[in-house]
Amino acid sequence: AYDFTPGSGALIRATEGTVLDRIPPRAKVRRHAPIELPHVMLLVDDPDKTVIEPLTAAADTMEKLYDFDLMQNGGHIRGYKLSDKQVDAVAEGKPVLTYAMGDGNHSLATAKACYEEQKKGKTPEEYLALPSRFALVEVVNNHDDALQFEPIHRVLFGVEPEQVLQAFLDFYPGAYEGQGEGHTI
Repeated sequence: AYDFTPGSGALIRATEGTVLDRIPPRAKVRRHAPIELPHVMLLVDDPDKTVIEPLTAAADTMEKLYDFDLMQNGGHIRGYKLSDKQVDAVAEGKPVLTYAMGDGNHSLATAKACYEEQKKGKTPEEYLALPSRFALVEVVNNHDDALQFEPIHRVLFGVEPEQVLQAFLDFYPGAYEGQGEGHTI
């Protein structure tokens, strides 16, 4: 369900522009790998906690796919298979942008490109079983108390402050100085 095309309405989308020139060199390295599991962070806009929490609560009833210690004291990891009903529940009735690629967009775009190459000439039964169809995805709720968003500050040198401020106001016509709703300068 992932699509990095600008303006895509796919269930899973990129949060940033995908630089297409980055994909071919990455694909060259990954093309013949026997298995690839890109690790990406998928952000969920779920203030009511309807996606992750119900799955966590049902983990003891799900088929366990793996359960092992990570190397070099990296902790422990478990993975469970979602039932068809759980998959449908995760994908249904969600707002316009529920799942956004938070980190690893180019890795996932490259993996998808490699998968699309491998699909060619195969039957649906064959290409749906390809290991390259899958990615290791860390799903994180934007509203989880453990996730803190901090502002990103930028410093500009060698500019005319009035011109920068005017360009900002032209780009964000509803922006203002001080407190309130919208973009604050």
